[in-house]
Amino acid sequence: MIAPSPDAVLVLGLWVPDREYVAYMRARGHHAEYGMVTLVKDSKGAFQGEIQLDKLNVKASATPQGEVRNEPDPFTQVFFEPGKKVENVVVIGGANARERDCTAEWSKKGDHPLSRGVFVGPTFLNIEGPIKGSAYRLQETKTP
Repeated sequence: MIAPSPDAVLVLGLWVPDREYVAYMRARGHHAEYGMVTLVKDSKGAFQGEIQLDKLNVKASATPQGEVRNEPDPFTQVFFEPGKKVENVVVIGGANARERDCTAEWSKKGDHPLSRGVFVGPTFLNIEGPIKGSAYRLQETKTP
């Protein structure tokens, strides 16, 4: 059982930059979407990021501020696809997360449902690892 966390984050999409791997995952019943995601650190120490999908483009520029906060406790992340019931999950676990606050600018455009979203909350740099994970297919319990 995974308990709720005060540090919980809602992830609205997980994109894989390899069309063949997306097809492979989908053929095996796992949710996957193609998208090109880039993140580079510029000469001034700011991170420049972009998410490109067929109907969505998100750009961000984030500059780390202040000291690194170490979070040595173990963590677990669970990813599941949208739908009426959860059938497949990916579980990732690790420890030794490091976080830093950031000043950031964000922009978005396109016809994807996420393009109508609102940016909320602070931007922070989160480095995790090492991490390990597995994909699971959940079985429905049958009642007698």
